[in-house]
Amino acid sequence: MVALPLAAWLARPGGGGGGSTAVLLPATTTSSPQLSRQPPAPPRDALVLAGEAGPYAVALAVEPRRLEAIVLSPEGGGAKGIEVSVNGDVTTDCGSGCWAASGPHGRVVSVLVAHEIVMFEIPAHPTPAAALVRRERALYRALAGVTYRERLASGQGGLTVSTWRLERPDRFTYAIPHGAQAVVIGTHRWDRSSPRDRWVESPQLPRLPQPAAQWRHATNAWLLEPGVVAFADPSIPAYFQLEFDPHTLRPRLLRMTAAAHFMTDRYVSFAPARSIRAPRRAAGG
Repeated sequence: MVALPLAAWLARPGGGGGGSTAVLLPATTTSSPQLSRQPPAPPRDALVLAGEAGPYAVALAVEPRRLEAIVLSPEGGGAKGIEVSVNGDVTTDCGSGCWAASGPHGRVVSVLVAHEIVMFEIPAHPTPAAALVRRERALYRALAGVTYRERLASGQGGLTVSTWRLERPDRFTYAIPHGAQAVVIGTHRWDRSSPRDRWVESPQLPRLPQPAAQWRHATNAWLLEPGVVAFADPSIPAYFQLEFDPHTLRPRLLRMTAAAHFMTDRYVSFAPARSIRAPRRAAGG
């Protein structure tokens, strides 16, 4: 068995657009280190919506006369060896973890994935939003401080709730109630398994610029309705829906759907005052 740790992506280089601390993947297991190939990127101009089917992440790429269901395995890569149909119709293979159905479709689409049904409601008048998502990301990364609460599920029974604080230029902290905690300041970090344990100091390399967005590259960006945008990041791959204040463009709620990674971030504060400090008592101190 190969086990991937809970914080496998916590400090991965280049994550989330130049070093994200915010991408926190849940623990998964697989009986083989040979993972499936990644699925193809959604068609360039397709609207992409995402949902869950048990342990599978499901994205629906919508075009006027074509639908693609992209299904991610909980072990990573495109799912294989499962039954997938769209609106009850037989589908054709369109790559690793990709099933396509051609022809007209209505506003409601059902996708059957391994005996689980995911329903998608297609917005009536989506509009292209690539420039809006770029602006959202730039404004977010320019903030002095961000606090959000995160709910992270794996689809296989795992659930983690945590609170994150990100501060310019390179500070962040997270805390899981009665569980793990971390503080990162520049090239130094401190970790402990629970609030009762002593802090353990270690190097943090590379330095992680903050606040870091959850995505590297946004494609297929569409405004679904005022204050709600959907987009994809094929480089992860992951699929996002972001709710934001239409006036300030500050995020309110971010949903991310990826392999064994069903995440909801609820933003609670944009206080600029610095609150992250090195722990007073570290192991060996």
